Amino acid sequence: MTSMVWVHRERRTPELDLFRLYLDEVGRHPLLTNDDEIELSQAYDAGLQAQLKLADTTADDPARPDLEAVAERGEWARRKMIESNLRLVVSIARRFSATGLPLGDLVQEGNLGLLRAVEKFDWRKGFKSASKAVSPASALTCASTPPPWPSPSASASRKARPSWCGA
Repeated sequence: MTSMVWVHRERRTPELDLFRLYLDEVGRHPLLTNDDEIELSQAYDAGLQAQLKLADTTADDPARPDLEAVAERGEWARRKMIESNLRLVVSIARRFSATGLPLGDLVQEGNLGLLRAVEKFDWRKGFKSASKAVSPASALTCASTPPPWPSPSASASRKARPSWCGA
């Protein structure tokens, strides 16, 4: 007598598989120390200044290769700061996933906030860039999240937001 074993296979949609790949990739980037953030932010600032100077230099200017190298390093520093803080965006988005919006949409909104936070980050103020990113990511997530209860007007729904949405 043979026994049959039923194996339950989980069906995955291509969207879930792509999102899983994204989450795996996000997890590969190491978190930054405070010193790393300062160094990268300084390189990004120097790169912005170099880009401004490049706009005013001619193609045969002897300083042009150095300015291009500094500008390229600044763009690399910006990407590194963004990639290293994507994990934070995912963790914030997971907090809001109970609102009914897809996690992928929440992560997208948070990523937009992270891009703005990295561009506005000022290392001279002494904050970590991750803490700077929490505010825009949470604000975007809250703005795109309808309240879990019906409200008679838009102003009432804004007043009824929980405190963690910055009501």
